[in-house]
Amino acid sequence: MRAPQALLVALVALTAPACGADEQAGLPTGVGEPAVSIADPPRAGERAVLVVGDSLAEGMAAALRAALPGWRVRIDAPTGRALAEGMRLLAAEAAPPAILAISLFTNDHPLNTRALRAAVRASATRPGGCSVWATIVAPLFEGVSYDAANSLLRRLARDPELELELVDWARAVARTPSLMSSDEVHASPAGYRARALMYAAAIRACARGR
Repeated sequence: MRAPQALLVALVALTAPACGADEQAGLPTGVGEPAVSIADPPRAGERAVLVVGDSLAEGMAAALRAALPGWRVRIDAPTGRALAEGMRLLAAEAAPPAILAISLFTNDHPLNTRALRAAVRASATRPGGCSVWATIVAPLFEGVSYDAANSLLRRLARDPELELELVDWARAVARTPSLMSSDEVHASPAGYRARALMYAAAIRACARGR
């Protein structure tokens, strides 16, 4: 059964206040100005993706656009964005494209998995839609790792009822630690290029299924 868009609105109530990795890294938190406006709806037949995220999405923006020639790539990615704010933006989007690429939860408490599950399921059960999510790499928060959140994302990616593609950023970083910068939150320049290529591959996989 496909969830109505109204479910996205309900996600806000499930999401606890953010207190996450950008703050741990000494970076400014709070609401920033979007890098690119998402006001204009996609045109019929256009290959389009809306990227909603945080500073990790902002960091890969140029490389992602380069990896998707011929696509309309709209990016809204202020530093410090938490899950609730990102889902609130999606709920307010009048005509989102079929493909959503989401880079959120690094700025949320790692145990806030109930809200994460609801957000993923809502984004991946839209009629005719598909979503891309990524696993999380960040330091322990209050002694808690993001392992449970990453395990949840991997389980959801195997759910045949969901139109979901997973960018397993955590496994990529485990294989190649140089993808990360010294703050253990953000990617290195090479890491942002790699992350962009992983997202581009997942976005294309979504498009093949449309």
